[in-house]
Amino acid sequence: MTIEEVVKRTTIEFPQKISFSQVEDLIKHIAKELPANIHYDFLSHTDVGYSFGTEELVKNTLKSPVTGRIIKVKEPLIFGSFSFINSKQDIFSSSSMQFHLGHDWELEKYSPKVRKLWDDVKKIVDEYFEILNYGMM
Repeated sequence: MTIEEVVKRTTIEFPQKISFSQVEDLIKHIAKELPANIHYDFLSHTDVGYSFGTEELVKNTLKSPVTGRIIKVKEPLIFGSFSFINSKQDIFSSSSMQFHLGHDWELEKYSPKVRKLWDDVKKIVDEYFEILNYGMM
């Protein structure tokens, strides 16, 4: 299996960019539907100061990609680490979610239960966007 195939298998591309508040909504949705405990980091860096050449006080906040770990409630030994990937066009939103791989790029070396977790999360994410797009959330 090529690296490109592995990345495709472990990445969930979103049909649309989502804001950081929507990332938190999606994480809650995954936790509820799986069910799972999800631990995540949501880091930000803020600058306050004056815009160049003006007297206007400006606050800029840059948020790093969200990273975390999903641990299934009924099977606590089944877990996966992940990152939300910032959109290349808009660093203030996310365009995908990617599961972290260890040192091995061969998917067959990952437990079938871990690979099923990836598939289950992908299905839940797809359902989230269907709900989001039809305004039922």
